[in-house]
Amino acid sequence: MGPWGGDVRKITNLTHSPSVIFGYLLKSPFGGEGWIFSVDDLEDIICGHVWLGFICVFGGIWHILTKPFAWARRAFVWSGEAYLSYNLVGLSVFGFIACCFVWFNNTAYPSEFYGPTRPEASQAQSFTFLVRD
Repeated sequence: MGPWGGDVRKITNLTHSPSVIFGYLLKSPFGGEGWIFSVDDLEDIICGHVWLGFICVFGGIWHILTKPFAWARRAFVWSGEAYLSYNLVGLSVFGFIACCFVWFNNTAYPSEFYGPTRPEASQAQSFTFLVRD
């Protein structure tokens, strides 16, 4: 056990099953299921990144080799400003998802490394006041 509180281990058995990795997308974001933020082991997080890397590479190859469909050519504006705005929308969506991971997922962002989230800190503060008073 390390001095910061958790065991250090080598990740050797990744979860390559697409049904497990993409099963997180099918969970409800409301209630107790937690959507993709409910991932609870490091093997799933690492292999999820591997799957997303493959999807991004093959998607890039697809977009280089093919022309946009007719409905997409009619629906979207094809200019530099439009490309930038579409990318900004994508970045904001992924930023929101990353923010939720930081807030809710203690596997991806452990408190030992990044400090407590606000609810953890307020619980510790409340406990301190209860014990002291």
